[in-house]
Amino acid sequence: MNTKKEHHHSHHTDNHCGCSCGCHDNHRQEHRDKDAMIESIENVTKLSLTNSQISVLLELHHCKYLPVTRFIMRSSVEEGAVFTALAPVYLTALSETLENVKAMGRIFSALAEKGLISLDYHLPLNNYDYKLYTDSDVYNYFKKTVNEGKSKEKFLCDIAEIELGSMALTEFGEQVTRSLIAEHHNEVE
Repeated sequence: MNTKKEHHHSHHTDNHCGCSCGCHDNHRQEHRDKDAMIESIENVTKLSLTNSQISVLLELHHCKYLPVTRFIMRSSVEEGAVFTALAPVYLTALSETLENVKAMGRIFSALAEKGLISLDYHLPLNNYDYKLYTDSDVYNYFKKTVNEGKSKEKFLCDIAEIELGSMALTEFGEQVTRSLIAEHHNEVE
């Protein structure tokens, strides 16, 4: 009669996770998360983001939404004659210069082209006072320019308008921003 007792370890029935770490499948999700993060960081690297673009992404990550507008010229004579004169417009001060507005617009446009943010000129922010935009030096200059054009014989557009909207991170933009934050935390540690 054999008096040896059988010896079993419960972890012997676990499946190996498949990597060289020596762990079992109970942490496969950690590997998938790590792989996804590495892939996201690689995607971020491929995007060639500037420091200004990264700052915008971080601001949107923090705020969720930011106001944006676009300046439109219309004709009171020619129906359907509508032109975007300046977009996207994001302001931080009433006295913002046209050069700064255009520079910021290029940053936002580049982020939108990369699929990182959405610019929606038909969804204004609830409870946001767009007075900063409607009273701004840039918008007043735009209105003045359109009004001056009325006196010219072949100037088609005679109405200056502003469309109020909002911007937000896209799902892809949120993933990229989280990767940037994680990458920064890893560098700090």
